[in-house]
Amino acid sequence: MNIRLSFQQAVIAGAVIIILLSFLFFFLVWRPMKGRLDQVRQEQGEEIKKAKSAQVTLQRLQQLKQQAPEIESQLIELSRRMPEDPAIPSLIIELQQLANESGLNFVSFTPSQPTELGNYSSLPIDMTLQGYFNRVREDGGSLLDFLYRLEHFPREIKVVSVNIAPGKDSLPALSITLKAETYIFGGQGKTQAQGGK
Repeated sequence: MNIRLSFQQAVIAGAVIIILLSFLFFFLVWRPMKGRLDQVRQEQGEEIKKAKSAQVTLQRLQQLKQQAPEIESQLIELSRRMPEDPAIPSLIIELQQLANESGLNFVSFTPSQPTELGNYSSLPIDMTLQGYFNRVREDGGSLLDFLYRLEHFPREIKVVSVNIAPGKDSLPALSITLKAETYIFGGQGKTQAQGGK
């Protein structure tokens, strides 16, 4: 069978074949590839976002690593100011030493049960001291000196009230009752006050 096409028919047939091949290429090759290409581009965008996020996290971790000694120092300071354990015996010794340095007699120390205040607890304490209000001595020696030293005490202590009465040897000797609070990091389960002087 010998089919002869005229030039015009050959051009039309060629155009139809090109159009058919274009449709076949579009539907069988291009369209599935375009969907896959869009998916790969989307995955690439997500991976770029993850990489940028990881880069930011890495930079933050490197900064924290550089700041680690300072942060550790701050944590040590905080643990001194607000320990996890009431440490009543060492607190008594430190306050006794503070009273001695201030020239006061440390008469008594009575802790109460801690009160939980969220992530920390307040430990109320009562102290009784004997001495002078503002006696100038070579080595110091007064309530004012004691309060000044207490303000710079390594452990956080808040003086709630001070009651001053004439001492047993009469004025100028005084009997001083201090109500204060110290703080303990953690809940009440960790903070059971023990003993007293």
